[in-house]
This record gives sequence, C-alpha cells and structure tokens, in this order.
Amino acid sequence: MQTLPPALALAAAPLVLMAGCINLSFDRGYNRDVASKLPARMDMPIAVDTRNGAVSITADPSATQVSISARLHARTQERVDAMKVVSETSPDGTLKLSVAWPDGTVQSGDGASFDISLPAVKGVTVKSSNGSITLAGLAGPANLDTSNASVTIKGHNGPVDIDTSNGSVSLDAITGTINADSSNASINIRNAVAAVTAKSSNGSVRIEQTPAAKAAPIVVDSSNASITLVLSPAFSGTLDVSTSNASISLPSNLGKITKKSKTSAQPPARAPPPAPAPPPPAP
Repeated sequence: MQTLPPALALAAAPLVLMAGCINLSFDRGYNRDVASKLPARMDMPIAVDTRNGAVSITADPSATQVSISARLHARTQERVDAMKVVSETSPDGTLKLSVAWPDGTVQSGDGASFDISLPAVKGVTVKSSNGSITLAGLAGPANLDTSNASVTIKGHNGPVDIDTSNGSVSLDAITGTINADSSNASINIRNAVAAVTAKSSNGSVRIEQTPAAKAAPIVVDSSNASITLVLSPAFSGTLDVSTSNASISLPSNLGKITKKSKTSAQPPARAPPPAPAPPPPAP
C-alpha cells in the first residue's frame, strides 16, 4: 500500500469498519459487509478495481462525503475475514478503491461488490469481472471494463469507453463521445449528442440521437443481429453501418451525409439442384 501524507492517512486506511458474515450456501460461501465514509474533494476522479462483483457509483449533490459500502465474499469464513478494502489517493488526486486479497491472489469464490455515492467526480475508471457496472450523474472521462455482466450509465457529462462481454450496454444522456464494445448482448443508446462507435456480435444495436444532435460520426458493426438508428433530422456527418444476417433500419429524412456505408450480408443462396439426367434412348 502506498504511504500517503498524514492529511490523507484516512483515505489510505483499510476500510473494515462494519462487518457481518452470512452463511449462505456451499456455492455462495460467506459474505462480510464493510462501510466507510471518506472526505470528498471537488471534481475528484475515482477508480475502482475489483473482481467478481458489481460496482455502482452515483452522484449525490447533497452529499458532503464519499460513502462506500462493500460486500466481500469467499468460500470460507477465514478467507472473507482476511479480505480488506483499501483506499488510496494517487498523486493526481484520484481516489483509488481496491481489495487486498489474502495471499495476494484471487481464488474461486472470491469477490467484492461496491456501492458508492459522492458529491461529484471528474473522471471514473472501473475494472471488474462477472459483475455489472452502473453509473449515474457523473462527469469526466469514463473507462469501464467488465465481463459477463451489463453496463448501465445515465446522465453522464463526458466521454465514455466501455468494454464488456456477454452483457448488455444501456446508455442514456451521454454528452460526450461513446465507444461501446460488447458481445452476445445488445447495445442500446438513447439521447446521444456526439460521435458513437458501437460494436457487438450476436446482439442488436439501437442508437437514438437527441433532436439537437448535428454532425457526429456514427459507426456500428454487428453480426447476426439488427441495427436501428433514430437520428436527428439535422444530422450531417458520416454513417458507417455494417451487420450480417440481419436487418438495418435507417431514417428516411436524413440531412447531408458525408459518407454512407450500409452493408447487410445475407447467407449465400443455395445452388439450384442439378438437372435430371435425360432418359435413355429408345431401343
């Protein structure tokens, strides 16, 4: 753990302030709940690094502190008791939350979920696995990475970059550029105002712009699933849309399109059956 100045010592201490264990089942193991409050700084970036757990971060304008609730789980009571939630402040002022795993390794059945509320942030980074990510009312660049789980963002003032698999992506009212990459799940974007790049496989993609959106490149690549674009009548820019074995729906009242690429590959037609052989000649 990084050694910090005395003024930041609170943020560096492991957050093991409230605990309780629940014997759920052999498969689920044991849980322990941890809660803490930390000082908040204006426009503070936040970064969360965990495994096998969901992360939810919500802006609360009335809050004066960072409220953190974490649920740790493991297959044994001894192991979950040995887990620690660690908070640090990096040199650039980012509040970094992570888990100190026993023996420095993540074993099968280990995991940690976070539920965080804070006054405001200016930048958020989340890395998890097998756990959903939810953001609401935040700002600044958002870089989100998970697997086998969904990503949901509502009301974000800044660009977002999302990488997930086997989980849907749902975005609403993002003021910055959007880059979303998923697989085997849908991508649904509402009230977009800036450039969008969406890539999915085996999952549909739907993008809706606000009526005020104008020039913004839209790039969509999918396979085996439909693509639907609901664009502003004032849209003027680049469209690059491609899918396979599925439909593409574009509005008919588009403005000036700098580049329009629309590809929808269909399975190759079957070859016609061979012509029957001519009858043998008469004797």
